[in-house]
Amino acid sequence: MTLLFSILIIISAVLVVLTVLAQNSKGNGLSNSLGGASQLMGVKRTTDIIEKLTWVFAISLLTFCLCINLFVDRPEANAEGSGSINVDRAKAAKPKQAPAPTEQPDSSSAAPAADDSLAR
Repeated sequence: MTLLFSILIIISAVLVVLTVLAQNSKGNGLSNSLGGASQLMGVKRTTDIIEKLTWVFAISLLTFCLCINLFVDRPEANAEGSGSINVDRAKAAKPKQAPAPTEQPDSSSAAPAADDSLAR
């Protein structure tokens, strides 16, 4: 379904671009270059049709973009994951650390550690 909407979005986007380029901009548009169409239907009527087509294609592009959003698969937030792919990947890539020892050695019986002598 997403493939169908993707194709429709691409077609709509191309048609929007073509109709915008065909519009009359201060008398120098493509509708004036088409002499036969201008003489048959009139220049004013041609520009009205092109403007209406632009609106139709733009609205269809917006509609297809909103519809494809309904069909995109998204991971749902659950007890294990956060719902974000990047957060889940970061948690999976993080190396697991060894648990810290629970018993502390007596300071009187233990020799000073090598790290303590470097700190002084």
